[in-house]
Amino acid sequence: AVDTSGFAPESVFRQVAGNSDMLLFDLKHADNETHLKQTGVSNTQIINNLKLMSLNGKPYWIRIPVIPGFNSSNDDMLAIRDLITSLPGRGAEKICLLPYHKTGFHKNKMLGSITNDSFFEVPEKQRLNEIKEIFSETGIHVKIGG
Repeated sequence: AVDTSGFAPESVFRQVAGNSDMLLFDLKHADNETHLKQTGVSNTQIINNLKLMSLNGKPYWIRIPVIPGFNSSNDDMLAIRDLITSLPGRGAEKICLLPYHKTGFHKNKMLGSITNDSFFEVPEKQRLNEIKEIFSETGIHVKIGG
């Protein structure tokens, strides 16, 4: 199994996907502008690789980090759901909602990787259950956690 963000040149992604039995694909945001602003990279290649993955015939799971203030609104999650349901080829076997956590925050701050005290909050359990309902409408098995 390969756990990937999908951010790779198509040729590399094809080779890795072709040599894998299972793919775990992290999908952070459907909107390119927001993705670019928050992560520093466009999601165009990521979405192209997601489409390639759905066509290669191998099983895959989509893992969505749920990050309040970044992608946890209904509109954001509906856009991700619409992207998932529009994929050609084989559908995802599972959608995993990964609650944002603060593990490593203080260590990264000590190392200078984080220079201020701003960070995202951990999503509330009730909100995770609401998001789970949004994705349950796809007919794909949805799980909170990885």
